[in-house]
Amino acid sequence: MRDPLTQIVTQFIIEHPSAAARAMNDWEPERVGAVMGRLDRESARKLLDHMDPRVALPVLLGMPDSERATLVRSMAPSDIARMLRQAHDSHSTALLDSLPKTLRARVALVMSQPKSSVGALMATEIVRARGAETVETVTGRVRKTRPAAGAPIYLVDGGNKPIGALSALDLMRAAPDTLIADLPTDEVAPLSAAAAVHMAVDDEDWLNHEVRPAVDRRGRLVGCIGYGELRRALQAGTAAHHDSSKHSALGTIVTLETGLAGTMTALLAGRTTPETREDRA
Repeated sequence: MRDPLTQIVTQFIIEHPSAAARAMNDWEPERVGAVMGRLDRESARKLLDHMDPRVALPVLLGMPDSERATLVRSMAPSDIARMLRQAHDSHSTALLDSLPKTLRARVALVMSQPKSSVGALMATEIVRARGAETVETVTGRVRKTRPAAGAPIYLVDGGNKPIGALSALDLMRAAPDTLIADLPTDEVAPLSAAAAVHMAVDDEDWLNHEVRPAVDRRGRLVGCIGYGELRRALQAGTAAHHDSSKHSALGTIVTLETGLAGTMTALLAGRTTPETREDRA
């Protein structure tokens, strides 16, 4: 049976990954890895996503290959790219080299975009379809690619430019031998991957689209982006610090759990700790 304090700490980390990440940013990678070993994969991913990349990458690199591969595959290429941009060059190179070939290419695509651009945030897990293909062919591609949540199937022309969006529901309802050209499509409003986030978020086309295709300078489909992702990116850059008392208990509990410092008296007194990072939205 797990120790009650361990259960409390684990639950805090699951419910408040941003606060937990702040508490762990000064820890050694081995100690962070030990705590992460108690979490399910999704909670571990969220914790990594909120940690200082200079801490997160050594933690990833210290994991057994199989565990690291499983965890990294659950992360969005844009999140991996963000970590790589901010971490030490040696750690970035080591992690990038360890990625599966397809994921490495997606991360490299995101990293080639300007830092504060749509392309730096876009999802690269998209499915392309052409009018001459059958529903059966495209359905198989969907199962293999596993597109990002909310992303439609994009109808593209011969130049890989998006000309329409297909509903996954319409795809499921159609007979396997139906041509994609015979299915109903929605209009699309492509967004330049190089566009600055603070400018793209005010584009009027968001009034009619929740998710839009991201294109390169030649208009070719390279990813997709949702309005929510853009808003969260802006909020993350301007978010104020949370009240220190809100996080003091968590920081003290986690410190007690790992035996680094602190006492139960400090926990009960709600002793605060200096804050060094802003919460991500």
